Amino acid sequence: MEDFLEKFSDCLQKEAPFCATECPFRYDVLDFIDKMRKGLFNAAFRLYRNATGFPHIAAGLCRAPCEGVCPMGGAGGAISLRLLERACLDFAKDKRAAGYNLPAKGKRVAILGAGPSGMACALRLSAKKYGVEVFEGSGRMGGRLWDFMEPEIFLGDFREQLRNEEYALRLDSPVRGRDELDGMGFDAVYVATGAGGAGFGLLDAGAGGAGSLVYGGVGWFAGGALVGSGGARALSDGLAAATAIDSYLKTGNLPGPRVDAATRMILEPSRLVQAPAVVPENGLSFSEGEARREADRCLKCRCDACRIYCDLTEFTDKWPLRIRDEIVATTLPGASEVKATPAKRLMSASNLAGICKEVCPAGIDLEGLILAGRQSMHRQGKAPWAFHDFWIRDMEFSNGDGAALCMPPPGRDSCAYAFFPGCQLGAGDPLLVERAYGALLRARPDTGLLIRCCGAPAGWAGDVHRHGEAVAGIQAEWERLGRPTLIAACPSCMLELGRYAPQLPLRSLYETLHEWGAAARLEAAGPVGEGPYAVFDPCAARHDAGAKSAVRALAEGAGCALRPLAGQERVTRCCGYGGQPGVASPEYASFVARKRAGESGLPYIAYCVNCRDAFVKEGKECVHILELLFGDGGGMARPATASERRRNRSDLRRGLLDRLWGVSVRQEGPDDPGGLDIRMGEGLLARMDEDRILEDEVRSVVEFCQRTGRRTYDGEKGTFSGYRKIGHMSYWVEYRLAGAEGAIEALNAYSHRMEIELEAVWNGVRTQPDL
Repeated sequence: MEDFLEKFSDCLQKEAPFCATECPFRYDVLDFIDKMRKGLFNAAFRLYRNATGFPHIAAGLCRAPCEGVCPMGGAGGAISLRLLERACLDFAKDKRAAGYNLPAKGKRVAILGAGPSGMACALRLSAKKYGVEVFEGSGRMGGRLWDFMEPEIFLGDFREQLRNEEYALRLDSPVRGRDELDGMGFDAVYVATGAGGAGFGLLDAGAGGAGSLVYGGVGWFAGGALVGSGGARALSDGLAAATAIDSYLKTGNLPGPRVDAATRMILEPSRLVQAPAVVPENGLSFSEGEARREADRCLKCRCDACRIYCDLTEFTDKWPLRIRDEIVATTLPGASEVKATPAKRLMSASNLAGICKEVCPAGIDLEGLILAGRQSMHRQGKAPWAFHDFWIRDMEFSNGDGAALCMPPPGRDSCAYAFFPGCQLGAGDPLLVERAYGALLRARPDTGLLIRCCGAPAGWAGDVHRHGEAVAGIQAEWERLGRPTLIAACPSCMLELGRYAPQLPLRSLYETLHEWGAAARLEAAGPVGEGPYAVFDPCAARHDAGAKSAVRALAEGAGCALRPLAGQERVTRCCGYGGQPGVASPEYASFVARKRAGESGLPYIAYCVNCRDAFVKEGKECVHILELLFGDGGGMARPATASERRRNRSDLRRGLLDRLWGVSVRQEGPDDPGGLDIRMGEGLLARMDEDRILEDEVRSVVEFCQRTGRRTYDGEKGTFSGYRKIGHMSYWVEYRLAGAEGAIEALNAYSHRMEIELEAVWNGVRTQPDL
């Protein structure tokens, strides 16, 4: 995990927006804008006052450098932050100065110069309850403000903001040398004597260019026009100097020079939309409504590509830095009973589609960290098996004797090619696998067949060992076939095998069908429903340009008019199935599928059967490309249930062996060793599919309860209830005897993770019954 965590140091989430880094006060512009947008003028005023010290002076001095860097400058006009700041002054009803009830600090500071910089420093330090004396060489306060601002504005601002503070102002009191302050008991001095004023050695090379030094045990600091800062910058210098002096008086350490670093923030280009600037009707200032509309134009710039494109961050409303912290807390060694595991469900909900790394300017791989977290949990024996148990058992079934198949072409011992449909296509529609293989055989008779699961469910669960076994099983069968080139139908299989078994030669089924002309030899089923269509590229095919191009060529060859799915073609995202979040967070899986389905009103063509099924479940018209080529033209297929998927795999294996190789395989009936006639209604079957409870599991529970008598009877309802533990899960079924024929009707079924321990008493001895 350390490699993934290291990259988070480059995260740009907390980088300031462009406008804030140009503003000398570096205040929270986004919060200010948000308050103005909502019409919270009092709150906006307080934020602005706290940032600038003297809000009316700051607004008068502002030359709007932020407007030169605002991204909206090329999309309707830069946000007029200067007019918004003035609007908050106009419309705030409560402009009372802040007051702080703090104990006196016991240390004294001299401020040389009563211009905007000196008075800003005096305001901050007196608010912190230092003893402050301001020495002004002239007979009035304000400095250069008299040259370009009405005195009632700045004098009124001084008076109001210093209303609650105690300080001494000494007019006509120039200080020409350090010795003049000797014996006055000052602990620090701020020199703001203006352009060309006395610098007291602070501007010399000996001060290191930092504008501060210690002389005779007193800290000396410089700022404002004396050091070349003009306008609002001089005001902000005074505020910054107060912070530096406060730190010096507490620690005895001089600060380094003030450095206003540029922002590293990168704006996601899709955020930029045209919005005309709001022009004040009176030509001078915003009305309340105009101010709110102008604030609403703001993009609220921040580096948020992860929030825009990563579905998990949007669904959980969490930024990657917080997710990182939760993953670290969750994966720390220690029993989950005694430590927090805030990311246990979140980690199992991720699609692991790699989208964050694709869009993050810093290259942070959030999904890589999540997968590493799953692997860590598995190594520690803390993995939430309930979230992945169904998928692991499904993988094991796919690689077992009842579903897996490895055969050279009919009449041959080895092959140059082998069709690798994966486990999901045949589970969803076995006819598509059979017909696609037939097309390949006709084009190249030296094409064998290898049906197994690529191991993705184990990999996604963080079970490295079991995943390795699945990949090794494929490698062994590949060797047995004579090391052919594998023709993969599933983009996830292509990705998994390319990553974990790079020695296996791979090519996409869709490129192969197109290049071999295999699809052209058939009369395509053609479009299903009205067109045009949009091709939905699965996340696993994000970088597979050949497969993308071939699918579009095949679709057009089948008579489909295509339109681009602009968002998906620019940034290829998951349909919601990847990473198998359906148990850990079915709400999240549905959320993602609905988002992708809503990106276009056109029907979709998919070439991942999981994408097709995810969309169809959400009511989106979607067909698999192989349905267009080899289907019956019967319209959009209903996704197979979990139980049907198991039967489909077995039927596919048995049918292929029988029809192509003349091998007869006995068809096994359902798991009914007691010969019971167990019936399940459509409503129950639908609920079972949602909960991923298989029909065979229900039959197993009922048979067990009937055989052992371990069941309860509800006389009012006339039903029996009982459970049986299968693997890690406990399955419960409520059922009743349905007539003289001996049929049993299952009424309800559910499962949970709890293990029930029973004790039986035999001749006074407590025992655990062997169930």
